[in-house]
Amino acid sequence: MTSNVLIQNMAFKPGQVMKIKGTVAEETCSFAFNLGKDSQEYSLHFNPRFNEHGDSQTIVCNSMSDGVWGEEHRDSEFPFELGKETKVYITYQNDAFEIKLTNDHVVKFPNRYGNQTLNHLAVDGGFKMISFKVL
Repeated sequence: MTSNVLIQNMAFKPGQVMKIKGTVAEETCSFAFNLGKDSQEYSLHFNPRFNEHGDSQTIVCNSMSDGVWGEEHRDSEFPFELGKETKVYITYQNDAFEIKLTNDHVVKFPNRYGNQTLNHLAVDGGFKMISFKVL
């Protein structure tokens, strides 16, 4: 996947919420939000897959340390539609990330790397960001 948007030098801390609004591409296999310290360490890889890597309409979450992926977590709730606008709210907690989807379903993924400031967000694949806000 190629990065559509890369935000660096931000300060996303436990207790904060990140709101990402955008449009899913008309024709895409997937998109991803990669949130971490840099491009080799992601605390959260949030990857809705329409049809990619053997997954169909599945959300895959993972983490990566020193370029090595951890164990994947899958969620079958899939409110995303091709060509449609969507909002995702990522709540950063000391022990987990809670990702609230447009249909109010919450995907929970463990915070495997602990309490740290995250300063890197890469938006990859078929997603056009409209707005980004940290609350």
